[in-house]
Amino acid sequence: MWLADDARQSVQGIPRPGETGGEWWEVTGQAQAARKFAAAHGRTSTVELDVMDVFFHDVPGNVVDAAMKAGEPDQSDTPFTQPFPQAGWPDVPTRVVVSRDDRLFPAEFQRRVATKRLG
Repeated sequence: MWLADDARQSVQGIPRPGETGGEWWEVTGQAQAARKFAAAHGRTSTVELDVMDVFFHDVPGNVVDAAMKAGEPDQSDTPFTQPFPQAGWPDVPTRVVVSRDDRLFPAEFQRRVATKRLG
């Protein structure tokens, strides 16, 4: 799908002015939403983020093996530590892509955050 130059699409996030990615995780209640979703589907975990359960649960074994062998790539902490630099969300139509079975960002959570932050 192509969007016009005067439209925006968001998969998730929707930060507030001056908010860091790290702050976003806290103020939106992402962790609580993910735990609630897991419990509702009979899943529990003793670790904060079970990578196999959240990201690789529906990935073929050979792909998981290759990913684990390759290791995690180096990632920048910048998105989590630097504040969102804009004065606000652009005043253009925005579409939010909601993943129905996302275990990290449950659909109910995504809808709540989008509605609260975008109206």
